[in-house]
Amino acid sequence: MQSSSSCFWHPANREGVKTSVALSPGSDGFFVIFPSMTLSSVYYLAGELDIHDEPAVDFPAETNILYNLTEEPRKLDIISGTSDHGTSLISRDSLNASIENWILERLSLQ
Repeated sequence: MQSSSSCFWHPANREGVKTSVALSPGSDGFFVIFPSMTLSSVYYLAGELDIHDEPAVDFPAETNILYNLTEEPRKLDIISGTSDHGTSLISRDSLNASIENWILERLSLQ
């Protein structure tokens, strides 16, 4: 099971990542791999029922951990009643619109 993340750069500005969308992210080992990374401008999404015994992982809880470690701007949507994981979450039109709005708002702030 893998999580998905997308990062967006503003083409006129090459300073780095401007925003990202994290689908069903896991926090396990994140800061071991990136010990000095500061998280900001991230939109987190996870399915409420995306919880597994083998391997033991609770993606809504993992997503909340990362959200709480993220500086503003940030956004969190735990999608009720679904166990959809990763890119399966974006099969919902309303989420696609929400993701698009997040990206456009973040890029227009640059």
